[in-house]
Amino acid sequence: MKRFSPALILLLFSFHPLLASSGAVAKPVPVFKAVDNAVIDGILDAGVKTAPLIIGAPNKDGLPYGKIYLAYDAGDIYIYADIKDAAPGLNKYKGEDITNGDSLEFTISTDPGANDSRESTGAYDFHFAIKASEDTETWSFTKKAPLLNPILFYKKKVSGYIIEALIPWYNFNTGCFCRIKNKAISFDAAINGFNAGGTFTQSRYCGDKNFGADPSQWGHVIFSTRLR
Repeated sequence: MKRFSPALILLLFSFHPLLASSGAVAKPVPVFKAVDNAVIDGILDAGVKTAPLIIGAPNKDGLPYGKIYLAYDAGDIYIYADIKDAAPGLNKYKGEDITNGDSLEFTISTDPGANDSRESTGAYDFHFAIKASEDTETWSFTKKAPLLNPILFYKKKVSGYIIEALIPWYNFNTGCFCRIKNKAISFDAAINGFNAGGTFTQSRYCGDKNFGADPSQWGHVIFSTRLR
């Protein structure tokens, strides 16, 4: 079970003026707090009072649905995903093809000053995925290679799966958290999977199916050091 510092992860929603463009769904900007000494074991500690990002909707046309919690420490981004999936663990793919099966996709920018209307990625824009199966792995579409030194945990459930991950910030061209703290940065996420009829589907937080290559579609998050 994960152990956290007295400063528990909190998620506070504020309606920030930075909103996704190019037809993306406008979202409030969630503010995430620090996690300390996380143990990656597939269990979200009962003491965590975080509200997750909600992706998809329950029972909507067989599309994937899930809750994704984010947090951080000085060296890593923390991800905990609780996903509903009619047929979990269906992913035979490797490397750059892992998003053709059950998987999570993320985009993040570590440049707080990036133009929100940009339609192509820059040096600090990243697109990566986590394979959702027993042989879980990662892939950075930006660097065309697996992520460096992630800690991953996958657990299949009757009606879905859990993925928990700790991923070093240096995968995103930033050596420490200080570059982005307390600033709105671009972010998006998607759940890939199969519905009960075996059709491949995707649910996204903000953008359309081309969100990975178009940062103007992304939403925003803030990783905050300010206790509230």
